[in-house]
Amino acid sequence: MLFALVAKRVDHRAASSRQVKGALKPPKPRGDTCLLPGTSGAEHFRRHNEALEQTLERNLDGIALSVIHSQWLAEHALKRAGKKLLITFDSDLDLAERHLRRSYVGLDNPAFGQQLGMLVQYLRPQRQTVHSDRQFPGDQPSGADPGHPPTVVWRIDQ
Repeated sequence: MLFALVAKRVDHRAASSRQVKGALKPPKPRGDTCLLPGTSGAEHFRRHNEALEQTLERNLDGIALSVIHSQWLAEHALKRAGKKLLITFDSDLDLAERHLRRSYVGLDNPAFGQQLGMLVQYLRPQRQTVHSDRQFPGDQPSGADPGHPPTVVWRIDQ
């Protein structure tokens, strides 16, 4: 079987994880192969869409997609997906476009943020203000995807 993993960038942290590196190793005993198409450098939803369009032109058994700008992908490249097996990972399609994929693998970012906020309130009930700052370790913030799961750093004012 032939699969593709379309990350936000080929040098993105999700594309360089140990699990992904294992999937990209030479063909498995069953003959399965995983490709990593895409671009490197700064994230941009149009470049990401182009990489997905090129991937969809191949005769693949399935695609795993890390989403940048869900609506744009749905209105462009994903119109060509047809019955191709598609899952999302790292960041999901928006609710209105989720019918285009089979499954999502990753964190529920809003629920994670709510739980983290409640934990901070529990641990520091005497504090007045909690701030969260988006940070992207080893990554350039793109601003293109409000659903991009950042590392959240909490600063608590006294």
